[in-house]
Amino acid sequence: MKDEAAPSVLSRSARIAIIIGGVVLAVAGARYMSWLVAPSVLALVIVTLTFPVVRGLRARGVPMWIATAVSLVTGYAMILALAAVVVFAGARLTHVVVERRHDLSRLIADAGNALVSVGFTTPQAHEFLEDITPTHLLRIAAAVVPSVVTFATTAVFFSGLLVFLGVEATQAEVRLSGIRRTRARLGDALDQWAVLTRRYFGVTAFFAMIVGGLDAAFLALLDVPHPVLWGVLAAACNFIPYVGFVIGLVPPALIALLDGEPGTAVLIVVVYVVLNSLVTTLLPAKVVGDVVGLAMYATVVSLVFWGWVLGPLGSILAVPCTLLLRAVLIDADPHAAWIAPLINSGKRNRAEA
Repeated sequence: MKDEAAPSVLSRSARIAIIIGGVVLAVAGARYMSWLVAPSVLALVIVTLTFPVVRGLRARGVPMWIATAVSLVTGYAMILALAAVVVFAGARLTHVVVERRHDLSRLIADAGNALVSVGFTTPQAHEFLEDITPTHLLRIAAAVVPSVVTFATTAVFFSGLLVFLGVEATQAEVRLSGIRRTRARLGDALDQWAVLTRRYFGVTAFFAMIVGGLDAAFLALLDVPHPVLWGVLAAACNFIPYVGFVIGLVPPALIALLDGEPGTAVLIVVVYVVLNSLVTTLLPAKVVGDVVGLAMYATVVSLVFWGWVLGPLGSILAVPCTLLLRAVLIDADPHAAWIAPLINSGKRNRAEA
């Protein structure tokens, strides 16, 4: 009997080892090919978000080619609007650094003296602050320029991919019907992924507008220059869960410091942390978890994981990527159903109980 049981145990161990090895290879491959995977997933998400435009226009009798063109223009407008905000904000901040580099140098010197006064040696203080000198900051900005060619290449690839996926999306319902004929669970899971992805970005956009408006109003009360720009930047950064607001608080806080108002800068940091923690972290974590059915810890882990695998875009696409993996590997496979309660939100677990 022992000899008969041994092969099954070995077989089960071998299957587990093969699965683990496959996961590791898949993750390594995705990370190595992030230049291809990230824009491909982004294009898929954009097409998914704009597909209701096609469906709505077709329901009103609009020709397919016009409906498809409108959805593509909508998708491009979404991407260009977010990119324009980030680029303009970055250009404005660079202009401030160049224009007031002497004020920044003075501020850094004062910070170094403060560090020395609390016990640091002069070399330690210099090493601690050397990465934020005006020269170093401008060198970082200059280092971005050579990557423009790579970015342009990626943008061209993404644009073409978005067009092709947008055209193919017109056949999405037919394709899902074909999948359901042989794999009903997979077809339903993919359809649910599209619905949850749209809900996720809808909820995120809602909270982004709230936090952007509150930040802009707060900065206007403090007479910080360009409050609307920094508010829009905060809204755009809200699409990076949990940590995006840190990017948004840097420009107004730095400008306040350069204006010789350290108290205002500290107040900006405190209010941004409190306000954004409430409006973009604690409250959305609960709402988003209920909307997409993911546990809060799963959302946080996915942010770190996909950011590591796919780079900066991975942070924005973390939740959609996790939802897609859940749909394909768990929801579509009855044998993997036991994993779902571990990553699902409490509300979804109760609904499926």
